[in-house]
Order: sequence, then structure tokens, then C-alpha cells
Amino acid sequence: MYITRNEAEVTLGRAREFDATIDQLIGVLRLQPGYLGTTFLQSYGNPGRYTLTSRWTDRDASLASSRSEQFMAWARSFVTNNLARPLRLSEAYESVFEVDAENMQPSGSTCEMWIDWTLNGPRVAPAFEAYFRQISELNKQYAPGFVTSRLRRYLGNHTRYLALAIVTDLAAARARSQVPELNAFWDGHPYSEFAPAPPISEVYFVVQRYAPTSTAATQSAAATVR
Repeated sequence: MYITRNEAEVTLGRAREFDATIDQLIGVLRLQPGYLGTTFLQSYGNPGRYTLTSRWTDRDASLASSRSEQFMAWARSFVTNNLARPLRLSEAYESVFEVDAENMQPSGSTCEMWIDWTLNGPRVAPAFEAYFRQISELNKQYAPGFVTSRLRRYLGNHTRYLALAIVTDLAAARARSQVPELNAFWDGHPYSEFAPAPPISEVYFVVQRYAPTSTAATQSAAATVR
């Protein structure tokens, strides 16, 4: 799986317009081969900051979408409407693994925790991936509101990772830090085993999860952009 990540700060007072523009974008993406879905997130701590992550079957499908006439028309409109300013360059990741709760239903969850890791070097990557799988299994067993844990590897180098924990709500995210089994594991495996500095974490509200369906409504949205 190929994943793209974009982050932007929305112009004050124009959040509703921004939401509508994202709906138009999804209408375009749903027409493209290889599209697997999108998650639209708003930072709890910085309400004006939004993150959009889209999933594709592979890199070629994502690149082909960005070169489609429908997407280029949407992009031309977006860059001139001053709705938002980018906070980082677009980034691309590959999926390493996912650990899911039994009968997982992400559509019912409203909270995601994102943790950005920069490792000491590529040689510790296998140990880090094994570490994160262990903590994911512990979360599955003990963490309240656990839905799924996902590890993504940045494609620009082999030292950056994005760890995702999807939980039912913000209360579940907060409660995770009080679980004895998780605290014992973290105490026994400090971040310094893998990274020179603590990972950077952010908690997000799920604005919308978009499925890869193509309906008359989404086709209409794409036509509006054209």
C-alpha cells in the first residue's frame, strides 16, 4: 500500500469552505484507478491544522491520479482560493504492518494518535519495527478503546516512521497512558534505544473517513470542479 500525507493550516473563518473543498477533492480521487480511501483529520491541540492521508494500491496509481485532468483542475482552483497554507511538503509512505482489534470497525472511531519517529540510523530499523509490533499487540490486549495500530515507513529514507494508533475517542487516547502493562513496557524500552530524541506525537479528531466508492454524487462533485 502507498500512502500520501498532506498537512495545512486553514484560513481563519473559512473551515466550512475548506471542508467542502475536500469533499470535492474526494469526488475526484474516487474516479481514479487504485484509490483505496482517505482520512481527513483535525488537530485537537491546534484546531486550524488539518491533515489528509490517502491510500493507494501503489505509487503509480497515486502519481497517475495527480496527473489526471480532474485533479489538475481541482488543484488549480485550490491554490488560488487562499483557503489554506501548506505546513509541510507532501510526503509518501509505505505500509509496514497493521494490528487490528477483533471485529475492527474504524468507521466508528473519532480519534487517531500520530507519532513521528526519526531513528538513530537504518541499522536499528528492524529492531524498531519489532518493538512497535510488540507494543501494538499489548495495546490490542490491554488498551481501552483500541481499534487498530499501524506502522508506516517514509519512502524518502529508512530512518523515518509514522506510527498510528486509532482508538474509539479522545477519552480512550488519554486512558492509554494509565495502563500498567503499557507503562511497564515503555519503561523497559525507552525511546533512546532507537532515536536520538523523543518522537513527536499529535492527537487528531477524525473529521471524515472516505471510502473508495464511486457514486453519482461523487461524480457530480468532480464535474463541479471541472
